[in-house]
Amino acid sequence: MESNTAYEMWIKPLKLIKLEADRVIIAAELFKINVLKDRYSRLLKEAFLNIMGFDVDIDIIPFENIPEEKPHKDYFEQESFYQKNPLPRNMNNPDAEPKFAEFVPQDLETTGGKKRRSGIVALSVMATCIVGLFVFLFAFLSINDSFASVYEKPEESISEYEDDEDEDSDSEKEDDKEDNKNKGNKDDDDKNRVDNSYGFEFDEIPDELQQPDPNATSDDHEVSNSEKPDSYNRYYNPNGTYTSEGVYREIVQSVVSIRASLSKDGRQQSAGSGIILTNDGYIVTNEHVITGAYVIQAMTTDGEIYDLALVGKDTKTDLAVLKMVTDKKDFKPAQLGNSDDIIIGERVYAIGYSGGVFSNTFTGGYVSGLNRTLQLSQNSYEMNYIQTDASVNPGNSGGPLVNEYAQVIGINNFKYTGINSDLENLTFAISINEAIPVINDIIKTGYVTGRPRVGITYTPVSPQIAEQSGRVAGLYIAEIAEDCDIATEDIRVGDIITKINGHEVYNSQTVLDALEGYKPNDIATAEIVRYDEEGNKSTHTISFRLGELKE
Repeated sequence: MESNTAYEMWIKPLKLIKLEADRVIIAAELFKINVLKDRYSRLLKEAFLNIMGFDVDIDIIPFENIPEEKPHKDYFEQESFYQKNPLPRNMNNPDAEPKFAEFVPQDLETTGGKKRRSGIVALSVMATCIVGLFVFLFAFLSINDSFASVYEKPEESISEYEDDEDEDSDSEKEDDKEDNKNKGNKDDDDKNRVDNSYGFEFDEIPDELQQPDPNATSDDHEVSNSEKPDSYNRYYNPNGTYTSEGVYREIVQSVVSIRASLSKDGRQQSAGSGIILTNDGYIVTNEHVITGAYVIQAMTTDGEIYDLALVGKDTKTDLAVLKMVTDKKDFKPAQLGNSDDIIIGERVYAIGYSGGVFSNTFTGGYVSGLNRTLQLSQNSYEMNYIQTDASVNPGNSGGPLVNEYAQVIGINNFKYTGINSDLENLTFAISINEAIPVINDIIKTGYVTGRPRVGITYTPVSPQIAEQSGRVAGLYIAEIAEDCDIATEDIRVGDIITKINGHEVYNSQTVLDALEGYKPNDIATAEIVRYDEEGNKSTHTISFRLGELKE
């Protein structure tokens, strides 16, 4: 066929009306007949020739011209036809579904009548390849002579059912078969013996060939849904935890899908997830989801969309707090758990805006590791993450990781794929115990309190870069904040800070280590290296009062 579309439009709707030795009659819709004759009659004739070995004439008539013929009595007027002539089964494997090959006679007699029936059977199989399964079935039901009467099943295929007959001689079996032909159905009272019309007999009826009780009423065969056992509960486990269905039901209304417009025209967007913290619409998500956003919106599980206002963010922990711009106070806040109680192997679930397309995508997995210390960027903190194998994707960032009590124990943060993206199911979540103090500070003040601030913007110069450039490692000063005390000291743009409080510094983590235990307004020291225009180096030390970091 030219394509699946051509098959569906032109070939599949065809109906086989009549099969003769050299003629095939097919019905089609009136407006299709000319196209079928012009484009497909040759292909149909070639197919019949390949299967049958001789040419046939193909007549295509409109559906309206199909003659109203009464179906053959032997096939359609007997209520028990399908009961008496069940489809042949694979007797070596009674549970297997019938295959097309099992419908083809194994040994066809060469008499005129038998030869005619063999051609019709082969034609039926051929028609299946051309016009689909329905044509084969129609042909099977339209053949004027009994197909079953020429079907001979190989004897070895029923060996498991004829153990009692193995003891008989071949001549005795032939005599029995001849007697059965003469007797016909006179053994009606023998309920344990059935002539199946396939050239063999069963001493006992296999379960798959059992005939329905003709005296049974329709009520005896009614099909209905099974009742769940009394002990079944879709949402609760006997140990007091939720089932996966229960976890989803409890958490789904506390999750929102977040979309941030990164350009004024809205063409560039970022997608993520968020967790509802309070009934008046405070939400926590990842800071990287909303970085640089002009407009931020959230969609709740009921499809409502709300504008979001930024309360505050923290790049060090990659957390941001947002507030729905609404007076409603009936949002469902998530229950927060205790991430210190997590154990490896514990069942957990993730839910979020997977792919930025599919909201409330729910996946499950296990805690794979704890206290995974990672630093995502030069400006972020080293943090302890929860590792799981729950499937997360872009768009899941900021969504909840929950336990079997439907409590949030983590905030999904990132998926680790490695350099070549061959790694799977390495996902990490910020522990809720580390996130809560940050969230509370942001809600109260708009930033994380108590963090000391040096007051410079710098470019890190690693020891490797320093070795290549011939300069020293440290913090290359790009900008000095005028509202900080360090601006009053002997310091210039272009200077390099090599040490703070006696600790070597050359990136954000070394700065954090140098300021460990210090608070805003504490006095700190710094060693400065300066290069003049000729490249001469000078060193001096300054003291300054630390400011407070307000992000």
